[in-house]
Amino acid sequence: GSAARFIALATIDSTLNTVSIPWHYPVKVIETMGRNAGWLAAASALGKRHEDDPPHIIMIPEQAFNVDRFLTQVEAVYRRIGYVIVVVSEAVRDEQGKPLGTVGQVGEDAFQHPLLSGAAQYLVELVKQHLQLRARFDKPGDLQRMASNCISQTDQDEAYLVGQAALLALLSGESDKMVTLLRHTEPAYHCSTGLVELARVANAQQLMPNHFLDESKTMVTQAFFDYALPLIGASLPDHAKLAKTKAQL
Repeated sequence: GSAARFIALATIDSTLNTVSIPWHYPVKVIETMGRNAGWLAAASALGKRHEDDPPHIIMIPEQAFNVDRFLTQVEAVYRRIGYVIVVVSEAVRDEQGKPLGTVGQVGEDAFQHPLLSGAAQYLVELVKQHLQLRARFDKPGDLQRMASNCISQTDQDEAYLVGQAALLALLSGESDKMVTLLRHTEPAYHCSTGLVELARVANAQQLMPNHFLDESKTMVTQAFFDYALPLIGASLPDHAKLAKTKAQL
């Protein structure tokens, strides 16, 4: 929830900069963590209230990247509103299964997963070369998961719940287990806890289900909003928008 909140706020704030001077860098690409799962990239949409609100295109690893489709979408949004905000997950792959950031691989983690660098930069170069539009990227990096100013109250409450459950399990003699959160939606969102064998979840991943994406596969559905909004805590800011009418002097 807190990482999702950070990404949603970063997308809103980064857009304000782009909107203020759209002729400077009309295309902005924001790269998120997530490895093979697009949850954080999808979270960038949680501040959307209208169709033209950012982000306009979300690229996640669960969906193969197509160059022509991407460029067509970018050009269409640019022609309609004059700027484009793209959010890309670090491990997005092309139709041959090759990560866009492979060129910038910088090593492996403890599970031998490749540490990638370059998906956002790759997209920026595509836009520059094929659409002749100025573009730049933002890459928050580790800040996505450790920015204390973006802590979700839901996360804070559930962290206490998990810690409490872990201590009780330990005192009961449990070992090699992980505390899980069991989601409930009635009468309102809340969680209870459970226990699972650590071996079942270590190095496992939960991918984005298809029903969280619309037909374009580059934007989330209402089902995703319903799932994710309770996790990020307080409402996100809704900044005023100017009419942008020219003053008559």
